[in-house]
Amino acid sequence: MVTRKAPTCFDGKKNGNEAGVDCGGVCRPCEIKKNIKPLEITDKSIVYGGKGKYDAVVTIKNPNTLYGASTIRYTISLVSADGEVIMKKTGEDFILPTQERFFIETNIESNVVPKDLNISIDYIDWKKFVDYKDPDFLVQNVQFGKVESGINYAKAFALIRNNSDFDFREVRVYVVIKDENDKPIAVSATTIGNFQARDERDFTLTWPYRFPGIMSSIEIGVYANVFDSQNFTQQYLPVGNYERREGQ
Repeated sequence: MVTRKAPTCFDGKKNGNEAGVDCGGVCRPCEIKKNIKPLEITDKSIVYGGKGKYDAVVTIKNPNTLYGASTIRYTISLVSADGEVIMKKTGEDFILPTQERFFIETNIESNVVPKDLNISIDYIDWKKFVDYKDPDFLVQNVQFGKVESGINYAKAFALIRNNSDFDFREVRVYVVIKDENDKPIAVSATTIGNFQARDERDFTLTWPYRFPGIMSSIEIGVYANVFDSQNFTQQYLPVGNYERREGQ
């Protein structure tokens, strides 16, 4: 016998007699999103990620000064030279007010060499901030290049200082290496756990495969999810209050 759960006002779905996600009908009224500008995709690239694998890096900008998105669900599609979609991968992330940041998906398997990628934003849960203050991370002592010996081809190293007034349970680090034409040729990601205020932590990332280009520059994005209350192990000053807005 198959049973189905009845729709509720807290299941994250537009169902029952709702007009939006968990709003309208028998649920709370849907709030009208006023003056919220759409997210801007400022760059996108697909890079070689090893035999039969590819990595996608997309740069997204949030032009809103008062609104951030606690949840962004998206779909990345790899496209062949003739325009056919050869592989899709879904993901979920967040973005803060006025932030421009990397969205990265690694190890996308494909037997066909992709020519390009497309990204669609499938769902956004906006939140309005009051008295907002960005998490503050300082990236120092950045080093990258080929490995002189061993099994790896290249590596990247950096030291990160948490200048925020918060202890974070988890901080994400995204690394993008570019060639002389400012085109991404390698990406990777790591997580720093239990990152305390005023503390410094370093990381090293390695790539075992050869890049299709000359390493010329590196960009490092450091992101802490302030929407998740469980991500704060201790908070010395308020990060800012926010109000929920209907997802789209």
